[in-house]
Amino acid sequence: MPRGLLCLFLTLLTALPGARAQEAQAAGAGSEVEIRADLLGVGDVIRPGDWTGVRLTLLDRSDRVRAAVVRLQLRDADGDTAFHQRSVVLNPGRVLPVWLYPQFPFSFSSGDILTVTVHAAPGDDVAPGGLEVGRQIGAARFNARSVIDSGSAMIGVLGRQRMGLEHYSSRGPRRSDYPGTAHESVELVIDLTPSDLPDAWMGLAPFETLVWAEGEPSELADEAAEALREWVYRGGHLVVVLPPVGQTWTNPRNPLIDLTPASRIERREQADIESYRALLTRSETAPLPRTGVVHSFIADEGAQPGEATPILSGPGGEHVVMRRIVGLGAVTMVGFDLTSSRLAGRVHPQQFWHRVLGKRFDALSSAEMVDLENEGAADFTNRTRVWLDDDIAGQINMTGRAGAGVLLALVVFTAYLLLAGPLGFAVLKARNMKQHAWVGFLAMAGLFTLIAWGGATTLRPTTVEVRHLTFIDHVYGQPVDRARSWFSVLLPTYGSQEISVGEMEPGMGLWRQALTPWSPPQRLEGGAFPDAREYAIDSRRPETITAPTRSTVKQFQADWMGGPPWRMPTPDPNNSVRIDEQDRLAGVLDHGLPASLEDVQIVLVRRQRPLTATGRGGPLLAQSLAWSLPRPWEPETPLDLGELTASGAQSDMALGDQFFATLAGRGQQFGSEFGLPGQTGDLRHAPTKFSMLAWHPMLAPPDWRSTRSGAKPMLQRRAAHGYDLGMWFTQPSLIIVGHLVDAESPVPVRVDGRPVMSSGRTVVRWVFPLAPDPVAPTRIEER
Repeated sequence: MPRGLLCLFLTLLTALPGARAQEAQAAGAGSEVEIRADLLGVGDVIRPGDWTGVRLTLLDRSDRVRAAVVRLQLRDADGDTAFHQRSVVLNPGRVLPVWLYPQFPFSFSSGDILTVTVHAAPGDDVAPGGLEVGRQIGAARFNARSVIDSGSAMIGVLGRQRMGLEHYSSRGPRRSDYPGTAHESVELVIDLTPSDLPDAWMGLAPFETLVWAEGEPSELADEAAEALREWVYRGGHLVVVLPPVGQTWTNPRNPLIDLTPASRIERREQADIESYRALLTRSETAPLPRTGVVHSFIADEGAQPGEATPILSGPGGEHVVMRRIVGLGAVTMVGFDLTSSRLAGRVHPQQFWHRVLGKRFDALSSAEMVDLENEGAADFTNRTRVWLDDDIAGQINMTGRAGAGVLLALVVFTAYLLLAGPLGFAVLKARNMKQHAWVGFLAMAGLFTLIAWGGATTLRPTTVEVRHLTFIDHVYGQPVDRARSWFSVLLPTYGSQEISVGEMEPGMGLWRQALTPWSPPQRLEGGAFPDAREYAIDSRRPETITAPTRSTVKQFQADWMGGPPWRMPTPDPNNSVRIDEQDRLAGVLDHGLPASLEDVQIVLVRRQRPLTATGRGGPLLAQSLAWSLPRPWEPETPLDLGELTASGAQSDMALGDQFFATLAGRGQQFGSEFGLPGQTGDLRHAPTKFSMLAWHPMLAPPDWRSTRSGAKPMLQRRAAHGYDLGMWFTQPSLIIVGHLVDAESPVPVRVDGRPVMSSGRTVVRWVFPLAPDPVAPTRIEER
């Protein structure tokens, strides 16, 4: 039955999550297993609407080894209870850490209660990972405490030092909840250790960057090392700050050595730190240590493209920041000892970190903002939030069947009222047959019952349908693509059906795919079905969910990675992408995508701007050009990049500054946070907003220098964190963003083990790394 016809029976939606544990009840009275919440979120921080790593500790008071199932309870948007669970083996008297990976709803807030239970494992004749478990042997409830805003980005730091990153977390004056100079706040999660890292990549998913400043890679457990590896492949940015002595990242025993740049490291003890001033700080007078340890990187002779890319160089041309592209992410090594007390408070994030991470905003401290505002020269608080990803629900909603069902019900009910009531009585009266009114009424009731039943049967879905919105990323030369897909699946049965993502072929299980029930941030209160049911989600196999079905629609989010499903844009082997002798873009591309690529935007990042480019207003630190193609790019059709810059070219070319300022200015058209609950934005703007998510860190920030009346839009995201291409603006690259409309999803979806067809929008983001051209202090005057 269409879901629209069931809305009359919806009940109140609730959600159940957690953050840093303040235990309401460590273990129930008489529990055989003591449960404690060790970490609710890596670093004890939860961002609603995203994956969260929950680490519990279990202590079994029994006298024997036994198998058990650990469960964390959450209610989904339909009112059903999802058990995020994991099978474990308990040893008496020994503490066992256990990781679970729920995705808390956007409505989750501090103070919500998290319920965890432990059950004896089911019998040997029951398949593990399912809903059936044995008797309960432990239970606990925890209070959620540390919950951040869903619109905040997250950066994690392994170590106690902030290294200048603290300015990323600055808020506006007068206890403002908003960043004063940027589109989004950044939550800096410090004091992490290798032992805090989870055993699956989903626990690291909220972090766009991890800065490893303290601790040895050999301290990683095997599963944590594999989780960190997969997180990097999926787009994570691991930044390693080398210690002054005893670095072990190039040690063959490092479990991540194959992810590090293909280079050898030279250590200099008495390096002149003053000569690196322009890389570290914007101040000409801030005291720096005279000498110190600096590591430089020399690429191996056999290094392949992308395996050793210099990002920043010293005055003598030595490379002091080196990067390796790994899948969709990167590992960047920093040769400065940024944890040194002699550099504490002197590293300016806008001068150094922006050029490593790919950021764009004025990194002012809260005190600086207060002073500027007191002088009447700034406005840091008059802001309104504009969500770039609030149209996801509108893209995947299936409203046609529900609308047809509601229309049928309205027509049948109206006709029944007329024919069984005044119209039917009038006919009988005209024929002098009023005495048969009750017979006529019963006849009409029977007739319209048959009509309603037949109509409902005709409209009842009989096949699985999938409507999706997918972002897919490809870096040329890398073996994998990543994709995040939100989709609605019409499940035509009553009972339960198995939904899964990923390939079933042998050898394709290299990566851990992840699937979770999803509901949009704008969802109206209510929406739960009265026949609430239970289902299990196995944290070790999160790619498959057997969910309750009611012949209606259920929404999911899938995170997938695997070999390229399509032939992405490919350079002509005889005319590859390059910068020619005239310093212009050249080369020919074509693609084998399943449909034409529409709304194509092309950005060329030529190099970083000189270190003297330090003006106020969050200047773009990359020299770049941008084009918008005037027509769709058809499959197997060559695209001559040289013609983009030729005189008389039909493409719309702009300097990067102008392009990103124009996009940011369109934020005024998109509406704000003050829309009614349940509303999405104007879907006509959806393609533009989805493209803007790729460029998000480069969009011109709110102009705090303007004190004119009217709130300035902050362009934010909450469902698409981590799906931007900001890092690529720190090195030469060519980036293409375009849309496939009404095409099948690149993410394989199966229902009950059978592949299903899908339709919807896919946003393709393609990156071609160009030859490196690192910025260096000695080249300022040359520029």
